[in-house]
Amino acid sequence: MWSMVLAQVSGFRFQDSGRFFQALLLLLAVSLSASAQMRQSDELLLPGTAEASGVVVRASSEAEAREVLFLTLKMHAKVCEMLCLTSKPPSAISWYTDTNAWKNFSRQSDARIEGKGLSGGSTIAILSDNSDAHESLAHELVHHVLKHSSPAPLPLWYEEGCAASYGWCTAKWLGQMEGRNLIRTQPALPKSELLAFEVLLGCKDYPALATANAAYSRQSEELVRFLETRLGPANFQKLGRLLAGDQNLHNCLMDNFNFSEEDWDVLKRAVYVRSTTKQER
Repeated sequence: MWSMVLAQVSGFRFQDSGRFFQALLLLLAVSLSASAQMRQSDELLLPGTAEASGVVVRASSEAEAREVLFLTLKMHAKVCEMLCLTSKPPSAISWYTDTNAWKNFSRQSDARIEGKGLSGGSTIAILSDNSDAHESLAHELVHHVLKHSSPAPLPLWYEEGCAASYGWCTAKWLGQMEGRNLIRTQPALPKSELLAFEVLLGCKDYPALATANAAYSRQSEELVRFLETRLGPANFQKLGRLLAGDQNLHNCLMDNFNFSEEDWDVLKRAVYVRSTTKQER
């Protein structure tokens, strides 16, 4: 099919516009057909569905879909409460339990993929192959709320740091509601794997290497935790609003929160030390 499209397009001449538009229509038809096949494949892999409050969940069974739907709505409300933000919940959740199916799905998707969670637009997909699935869902819900409540794009470090920190807090809260005391142990990162502070702040996309990506997420979380402790919850939320308009953290802190250059050095040092120290939360 694709060879027919390429042949028609490559043979296009300006005086033969009819053939060109025929090729475009054929290309569109092939694209729509592929999308339909992906949806059909997803429905076959995730036959269970549940729907409420504008959220559709697909999972391996209807019972599992209902459970995930309940958790999604519950955690979304908690994330909004902690961040002091409002947003609609995601419109679709895909809950995978098969690793091969997840890999196939992630290869076909153009959304942001991070380990066992994926978010893009108003949809979230999770690989549920161990006890971390609830934390992965909470993590992606934080991304969702931040993206859909901010008037402008936030710095990637801020979004990722909040997702790591508040996502874990949400998962821990859920565990406490269920009578479980969750503890997350974060090992000390090797100093050689840390990103330079300026690189951390300037990243527009996640690092390609797994080790660099892990360091980026950890350093972003430590930066968010330090800022929230130093500024307090209200001013930390104010910082988020300011960063949506001006992504320069140094300027935002200096101009709005009475930071000095000495304070800036303390911040950088704190992120470095915390990232290279074992943490239990």
